[in-house]
Amino acid sequence: MAGTDPARHHPTVAGGGADDVTALSPPGDLLARVAAQSLDDDYAAVAARRTADATAGQAGAAAARRVTGLTFGGAVAVLAVLLTISALETRDAASQAEADRLALIDRIEAEQIDVAELRDAAGAVQGSVDDLRNAAIEIVGEEAVLDDVLTRLEAATGAVPVSGPGLRIIIDDAPGARPEGLVRDTDLQLLANGLWEAGAQAVAVGGQRLTTRSAIRTAGQAITVNYRSLSPPYVVTALGDPDTFAAEFLETPAAQSFVDLQSNLGVRFEVASVDSLTLAGRPLSIDQADQIDEGLP
Repeated sequence: MAGTDPARHHPTVAGGGADDVTALSPPGDLLARVAAQSLDDDYAAVAARRTADATAGQAGAAAARRVTGLTFGGAVAVLAVLLTISALETRDAASQAEADRLALIDRIEAEQIDVAELRDAAGAVQGSVDDLRNAAIEIVGEEAVLDDVLTRLEAATGAVPVSGPGLRIIIDDAPGARPEGLVRDTDLQLLANGLWEAGAQAVAVGGQRLTTRSAIRTAGQAITVNYRSLSPPYVVTALGDPDTFAAEFLETPAAQSFVDLQSNLGVRFEVASVDSLTLAGRPLSIDQADQIDEGLP
């Protein structure tokens, strides 16, 4: 209908009031409202999610902070315990080290005392050793002198055998057996005295060693020495200095007397130097001795 009002073709819905009536809007307005409503819903969902996420984040952060706090507190507690144990061990170790140091000092001081005592003892012993050495040297020196004196005495007394260079002298009766050409005991005594005068260390006649107790004498028709009978020729041996003994002996009156007997009566008189002679010893004996009662000084 040409004359009809276009507004009558849009139906209306009656309601109880103005709020219950929705008017139909043109298509442009409807799209705008749909779009706006849709954006509002999206914004609301996003906002809700953000709110939820923020709440959850806050809760997680709080939980994380609680866990971190607990972890840090535990670590601090463990560290404190470890530091305490370490401090105690260090203190114990320091105390033990100090005790060991003091013990070592005491031991060193004790050993130093022992060393000093040993050094003093060693010095005293060394002094004693030196004294003994000096005494031994003196004793050895005295013994050497005594041995030399004793050797000379033994040789002079004829108590021990002796060997060495010396003279061998042969005496014999003159040929023809005339009384004045016979060798007498006094001739042998003179010869022995001449050897002693020339420096003889030992003398033997007919193998019999002359001592302070020896006797040369005539017994019947024989000459005896030490109570042993001898027969001519008479061999006399004597030890002495090989460089001077022979010359000294030939200068004695005894030697000159035998030279005269040899020249005037034909008595045999021969003197020879010998490099080595051995004269037997004659042990000393005691003719008389009295026993000393025991207990007397």
